[in-house]
Amino acid sequence: MRPGYILSLVVILLLISLFGSCVADQQNAELPAYITVHGVSFLTEPDQGTERQLISEIWIYADSQFIGTYPSISEFPILADGPLTLDIFPGIRENGQALAPVIYPMMSPFQVTVAAQPGTTTMINPAFRYAENIVIAINENFETTNIFTLDLDGDTLTNFRRSTEQAIDGSSATATLTEAHSLLEVASKFGFGNIADRSLPTFLEMEYSSETPLAVGIRMAGSTNVVYKLILFANPSGSQKIYVNFTDEIQSLGPGTYEILFRSNFNPDLPKPMQVVTIDNIKLLHFRP
Repeated sequence: MRPGYILSLVVILLLISLFGSCVADQQNAELPAYITVHGVSFLTEPDQGTERQLISEIWIYADSQFIGTYPSISEFPILADGPLTLDIFPGIRENGQALAPVIYPMMSPFQVTVAAQPGTTTMINPAFRYAENIVIAINENFETTNIFTLDLDGDTLTNFRRSTEQAIDGSSATATLTEAHSLLEVASKFGFGNIADRSLPTFLEMEYSSETPLAVGIRMAGSTNVVYKLILFANPSGSQKIYVNFTDEIQSLGPGTYEILFRSNFNPDLPKPMQVVTIDNIKLLHFRP
């Protein structure tokens, strides 16, 4: 075989090898890495009350670049190869609005560094905590106390009472409405205040289960001017976690001490002569100065 022919063959083989390597590198570069979130958790300090939360969505940033918003159990692609810092923000349904998820400002984001490799999957389990400068002004789980005893309806038979029957978590506060005792309206007997910057977020966390709609409100302590923020739908089949944003109301009310209120009416259109309202794990959170 002639030397020139052999040389030509070697060159051709090298070119094919190089071309194939370039194609493989290009295809590999176009393959995404995948991040799988099996679920999220929430951790508290001993004095921060329940760990029960409803983090429905997560906001994902990779090396400070926004990737997207995903359900809290999800898998998402990232075009990356190498170390990658993920910042994951917890999302909630503010004021119970299912179609309007938002980042929950009262919790800190979860950060983790992963080794992203195209075509591979990395599993993470974000664990969120409250932000460091959070004040929990009200923390009522009804295990040993009940601060929602300030009767505003004049009927002591419709007050909230601690009970383990039909409870949401351990002990809850329940009230029973009937045609003869048809109105429940109570306020917290202890107010909260000392909010240095009322423009910063203030949220009420709560769980409830109710056979009739339940209104949640706020007022300046002792005032007759009550602002009912929203009316929660009846949900007799199970409890629901709600996050109520009171920031605008506190700005409108001005500086002072505030009380949280609940109101519910007997519904004569329902076939039940006794209608139960249950609340639990009430927290009022704001930022410290």
